[in-house]
Amino acid sequence: MQDKFYVDLSRLEEYTSFLKKQLDRMQEAEAYMHKRTRALSGLLEDQVTARLEEELKYMQQSVDRLRGEIAGAVSDTKKMAELYRMYLQRGDIL
Repeated sequence: MQDKFYVDLSRLEEYTSFLKKQLDRMQEAEAYMHKRTRALSGLLEDQVTARLEEELKYMQQSVDRLRGEIAGAVSDTKKMAELYRMYLQRGDIL
């Protein structure tokens, strides 16, 4: 017994057209997702950069504050050394 194979060309063309439309929609969605991903990536990069700049500014302020404290301590130490030298010269310290 021979099987007959019937192809409805109009339905096949209709289905092919439907698949092409679906493919076009998927490609549009993919392009949109790539565009959104790039935009979000840029936004995220900007946020990270701003946060790092903020942290850097805070760290610079801390370094400046510590530099001032160290300079003050060095100055105080020099003054104490000078006073000690003067006391030793005058014989006030035994």
